[in-house]
Amino acid sequence: MLLSHGAALLAPRPDASPPQARRGILVGGEIARASGLGEGARLMAGALRQLGVPCWEIEAGVPIPGEVTSELPGEIEGELGPARPSRAAPSAAPLVLHVNAPLLPAALLRMPRRLVHGRRVVGYWAWELDVAPPSWRVGARFVHEVWTPSRFSAAALETLAPGRVRVVPHPVAACPPAPAALS
Repeated sequence: MLLSHGAALLAPRPDASPPQARRGILVGGEIARASGLGEGARLMAGALRQLGVPCWEIEAGVPIPGEVTSELPGEIEGELGPARPSRAAPSAAPLVLHVNAPLLPAALLRMPRRLVHGRRVVGYWAWELDVAPPSWRVGARFVHEVWTPSRFSAAALETLAPGRVRVVPHPVAACPPAPAALS
């Protein structure tokens, strides 16, 4: 909680009024991390590419000390460094961040400010209980809207960002994940 409030003081805030979104989508999150948030970001990026929507990826998770990430094409191998897109995204492309609300300010703090200013910023969050915790309020100040995979999550998150929550399911039908090879 101290990390999120401290980072919130320094993190770049998106423009007060959301700019028009156009020219593809910049997908950020734990792209190289084996996590639900990482898988959600990878699914979104894969589905966008499959549908022909211009898409750029950015590693935007908050690093865990000593963590070594998996190798991904076009990404930096090894310890997580500063957040940067794998290739340049146009300034009008919205930024969709698959980073939980309390860590969102810290993730934004790692990004170049040009990736936040002049863009529509969307938080892609999921919450599995019927009430979102107060610690998630800090993230709502840094997004124009919140996307969530279910109506249940939307009901819990609506208290944090009234009128700014949309249900956007994970695109598993457009880009199904490959099953794990189990012995």
